[in-house]
Amino acid sequence: MSNSFFNSVLQLLGQAAKQLAAASSKAGPSPTLFVPVMIKVTKHRMLVLAFLLSLGFMLSAQAQKTNSSARATSKVNKKSSTGLGKSSSSSAANPATDTETAPNQSPASFSGAAVLQKRSQDQQDSVHSVVKQLLTHLTGPIGKKRDWEAVRKLFLQEANMVINGPKGVKVLPASTLWLNGDSLYGKIAFQEAESSFACQISGTIATVQQGYFCAVNNKPSHYGTNVYTLIKRPEGNWQINHLAWYQLPIK
Repeated sequence: MSNSFFNSVLQLLGQAAKQLAAASSKAGPSPTLFVPVMIKVTKHRMLVLAFLLSLGFMLSAQAQKTNSSARATSKVNKKSSTGLGKSSSSSAANPATDTETAPNQSPASFSGAAVLQKRSQDQQDSVHSVVKQLLTHLTGPIGKKRDWEAVRKLFLQEANMVINGPKGVKVLPASTLWLNGDSLYGKIAFQEAESSFACQISGTIATVQQGYFCAVNNKPSHYGTNVYTLIKRPEGNWQINHLAWYQLPIK
């Protein structure tokens, strides 16, 4: 075989080696070059040919190994991305599962607004209790002895009353109730019941509007509104400082 043919074979093998080296950086299968050679060569040239063929096979094996590693890495990355997506979805669906990092929230009952609201309600209940007690003490059948000492304790010593009735406006000291109560209520059956209640408290002063209904000798008599001003004493109890009312007959 001529030297020119042998040189052609060497060129083909060199190109194959370059193609195999370039394929090592790609994800696809490596190209394989088959060169059928039937040639008689010298011993020296045979060794060169054997060396080039061995180099071609080594490069081909390395390219296949690199491609396999790249495909495996690509699969792992896809699985990781899928796992992260599922994890993110799970976290979004269950945002409160991480009990260690979730902030502790105080119950509404311990908030400042709830405490103030409860305190205000307790104050209103105390005021309401005072004005309801007055109606209870005044109510009773004919001949019933009222507890005028209990009535007196509901009022401040300097308290007064204003009556706006059919006979005009009359201003009286509140002591008229417990000093002349028997003559006013002892000879009749008197019943006074609350029909509505509204209260406003500013510090130690409370203002109350109390709708009422009265029956005398077991017959509907009159109705109206009691307006109270109450003062909170240093001891913590509420007392009536002023009481005014009007009355309209029930026909």
